[in-house]
Amino acid sequence: MDVAVETETSYNSRIQAGYEAGTASFTPMIEQTTSFCLPIAGTVFNKICKNPSYCHDGPMFRRNYPVEETIASSERKAILRNLESVADGNRIGIGSVTTDASAQVEKVISDYSRSRIKHNFCFVHRMRTLQKNLKRAKLINLPEPAKDRDSYMQSISRCLRSRARLELVKLYIKVRKSSLYQRQLQY
Repeated sequence: MDVAVETETSYNSRIQAGYEAGTASFTPMIEQTTSFCLPIAGTVFNKICKNPSYCHDGPMFRRNYPVEETIASSERKAILRNLESVADGNRIGIGSVTTDASAQVEKVISDYSRSRIKHNFCFVHRMRTLQKNLKRAKLINLPEPAKDRDSYMQSISRCLRSRARLELVKLYIKVRKSSLYQRQLQY
């Protein structure tokens, strides 16, 4: 049975350009087929260990990620490890993966599956990108009551993001009800 999954990588410190404060990452893989949203795989990478003189080759050591590599590149390795973990279990297959629009994630999914797994982009991340791009829009003339351009653009972009989300959720509910009605007619 093929299931839809969702994955995202979290870091112990926000990744920033110029230097790396992050030393650990966590990448869960959550099924989205049932309403339970159960975790089916997870990977934790860590560059920290209390005793740096250890060899760090076994599973009992805390450090399981090379110190010389950037933790920002751990997302690709973690998703690949999660996909292989699910495949090795031979209990379920993955039909689609929903992620943010990260280029390294898209590449690992296409390389791993050879177009067998469908890659979807996260709705929340898409709406955040929409809002960020709307805030950057350069307006020549602001309406009369608007005094501060930044706060005005923040309000407009937030309203448009909320409206787009509301319309898409309404559409999703309508399509879902329609498909449930079609299934009831078949029985």
